[in-house]
Amino acid sequence: MGAYNTSMPPGKRLPFLMLALLAACAPRVDKWQPTVDTGNDPHIDRLQPDLSACKQLAEKAGEDALTAKTRTKMTTDDGILINGSEFKRAYINCMKERKHPVID
Repeated sequence: MGAYNTSMPPGKRLPFLMLALLAACAPRVDKWQPTVDTGNDPHIDRLQPDLSACKQLAEKAGEDALTAKTRTKMTTDDGILINGSEFKRAYINCMKERKHPVID
């Protein structure tokens, strides 16, 4: 007997698998940081402090976005994706505002 669960109806397996895949592909907020073109950064001396400060601000933005979406009764899986995308957007915007050449 295999580990494949056949008790779940086929119509419910696909959405479950899609949500699991999307959650797995969500940005890892604890590991991800923007790629900065250090060879073209006029503020290279401030790079590390700015990365640290912007990460903290982005974490707050991600938490705020998740809290707002939770109030509108989003599912947990959607919340993970929203949290990750808001974190990434806020991190990049913060670094660009501090005049660092961000690639992604």
